[in-house]
Amino acid sequence: MRRATTRPTLTCTPIGDMLAWPEEHYRCVGDDCDAIIRHVRAALNVNDWADETLSGERVRDDRPKLLRDDPKRWWDELAAAMLAGDDRAGNAYSVLSGLGDYSGMRTMSHYHRAGERIAPRPDREPPFCCSSPMWASPDGWACRKSGRVFPYAA
Repeated sequence: MRRATTRPTLTCTPIGDMLAWPEEHYRCVGDDCDAIIRHVRAALNVNDWADETLSGERVRDDRPKLLRDDPKRWWDELAAAMLAGDDRAGNAYSVLSGLGDYSGMRTMSHYHRAGERIAPRPDREPPFCCSSPMWASPDGWACRKSGRVFPYAA
């Protein structure tokens, strides 16, 4: 028979400046993407970050213009080229039709991800709690050990 154990409750006492970090900007890590990225709230009730461009774009649609504007015509032209003996069109048709069945064509999308920071971080340390630096979340500073969130100071 297993004996019940209780975990010790951590007493979180943040030490340091509880002001929020200023908004930081990053370069997108995509090879062909030169977008400037910032961290924003991932979703309404989610206390985590997502990456988006300064114009609010999280995902870039990389599909060919004709496929975006008139998908039926694009697929018909690709099928006609394939039937005319174009091997590249045949390969593209085969691969893209299969990907569409399994992934909903998300393979032609670029998800922006933050890479190199553009400007240096503020010249201050994050607050500490339970002897570890705290994590900056959309709702405030979070203790890394207990997970408790402390709202940013005004």
